[in-house]
Amino acid sequence: MHDAQHIGYRNIAKKLNYWHIKSETGIKTWHGNNVYGILKRMAERELRLERQKQIYEAEISNMEIKLLPL
Repeated sequence: MHDAQHIGYRNIAKKLNYWHIKSETGIKTWHGNNVYGILKRMAERELRLERQKQIYEAEISNMEIKLLPL
C-alpha cells in the first residue's frame, strides 16, 4: 500500500485506526512508526526467504593453518 499507492505511513495508520484493526501484538492505536516497523520487517523477511531459495555453488580448496609469532 505504501509503495504501490504512495500513501504515507501516518495515513495508513489513520485508516487502520478508522477500521478498528488491531495487530497480532495487540497494538490498539496505530502510529506511523508502527506501520513503518511492520513493513520493514516484512521486507526483510521477503529478502531472507528469497536468499534461502538461491543455489550456491560449492568450491573446495586447500586450507592452510599458519602459526604466527606473538
